Amino acid sequence: MSAPTSTTAPAPKIQLAPKNFDQDKQFAEALHGKDAKDAKGLKAWVHKDAKAQEVAVEGYFKHWNGKTDEENEESRLQDYSALTKHYYNLSTDFYEYGWGSSFHFSKYYRGEAFRQATARHEHYLAHMMGLRPG
Repeated sequence: MSAPTSTTAPAPKIQLAPKNFDQDKQFAEALHGKDAKDAKGLKAWVHKDAKAQEVAVEGYFKHWNGKTDEENEESRLQDYSALTKHYYNLSTDFYEYGWGSSFHFSKYYRGEAFRQATARHEHYLAHMMGLRPG
């Protein structure tokens, strides 16, 4: 009697999206200008370079043409890294306007101010991660 054989296929190898930090930095500078760190929220959104913003919008929406065929699906799946970058290039200023530089939610206690709750939560996260000054 022989040993039973497995009928399940091996898990597909997952390949991470390639990173191009220089290209990302150049696009961020084109979109926000060299003084991007000084402009936050709506000010940053208003001052975005129109041509670079158009590139980001086109890059984000190019796969959303209403078609659901396999070719479109495969194209979108292969381009998720770029889609994600374009999404955050377009939405980050709104997040900063609403939440400041903290892209997370915090538990609020009755009477606690927004910034106080955020700072408390960030201190908690740092403590749980074992972070220390320096």
